[in-house]
Parts: sequence; C-alpha cells; structure tokens
Amino acid sequence: MRRYPFIAFLFPFLVCLAFSPVRADDGEGKCESSDVQFPADRAYREKTCRGERLEKEGRYGEAAEAYQAALDMDLFEVPNFELLPRLALMHHMAGDEAQARETLEEAKLALQVMAGAVVCYGSDGTTEFHLKERSGARLPDSPLTEKVMNRMCGAMYEGTYGNYTSLEGLLADAKLVEEYYSVEGEVSPGDRGR
Repeated sequence: MRRYPFIAFLFPFLVCLAFSPVRADDGEGKCESSDVQFPADRAYREKTCRGERLEKEGRYGEAAEAYQAALDMDLFEVPNFELLPRLALMHHMAGDEAQARETLEEAKLALQVMAGAVVCYGSDGTTEFHLKERSGARLPDSPLTEKVMNRMCGAMYEGTYGNYTSLEGLLADAKLVEEYYSVEGEVSPGDRGR
C-alpha cells in the first residue's frame, strides 16, 4: 500500500504550520508581535517580544540588546533585517545618537537591497559579494556595506528582492519602508531623502 497521498497531505500542512503566527512566551506571558512580519521562528519571536516588553517599560538600552539578539540570529531563507529601524529607535531613546544613526544607515541600505534599488553581486561565481546600484555603480567597500552584505546577500535570498507577485507582498514591504522613515524622522529630523 502506498503512503504518498498521506505525505502529499502532510507536507502542505507542515508548511502552513511553519509560517503561521507564533505566540512566544517572553517570560511575562504570551506575546504575539503583530509588527514583525517574519519569521515564525520561536526563538526570534521570544527575543522580539522581550524587546517589545522592555521598550514599553522604558528600558530602551535593554530593549536594544533584545532586538540586537534577534537580529544576530541566522534565519532559514529569510534575510534578518526587519528590526533594524526599531533597534535604531531604541539606541536613540537610550541616548546613543551615534549608534542610532549607524543602525539607521544600515536599515536604509538593507531596505534598498530589499527593494532592488541596490543589488548583491558575486565575484567570479564565489561567495564574495559586493553591492552595486541598479545603474551598475559599485558601492564603496566599508564596514556598513560589509554588514549589509553579510545580512542580505546570498543565493537563497536572491528571489525575495524587488519581485512582487501580489499587492499584499508590496504592502508588507511598504510597511517596513514606512517604519524606517518614521524612525528616521525621529532620529535624524530634516535628513529625509538624503
């Protein structure tokens, strides 16, 4: 007797389960981070929920540490950059303006990669990457571009940038850009569009 029909049913169920919203226990009860679009990774959600709780309590330095811990995680087939604007805001609220601006610049460049305005390209088929503008101009190597390349570049991510198959996908990414500009307006008033 073949068991393939059962596997065919089970696989879509497991995929749906993997990408469904996850409620994480952040040590203070259940938390569902509605602002976080991805991923459904429990450890990521726990760190994010802890950061949200600390942020609400006005413990901005500790919230920054929790968000940084979430951002430092390797996620399966998802570039981990979504919390960068929030991390920049926490640095700003904690009074660390230099770190807030640096994190905001990283968030901006990561969003440009996500939107397809800046692209990752490899050298001679190796895993060494560089960033370039759509015009073809290579961005200068710097600690910032190195951080963004490590966060955003890789063959598994290539299909996720600037390719929208639905309006919902476009709106989800637009929400990330909107959050960035909201934080930029608070951290660096008057710098919009630079």
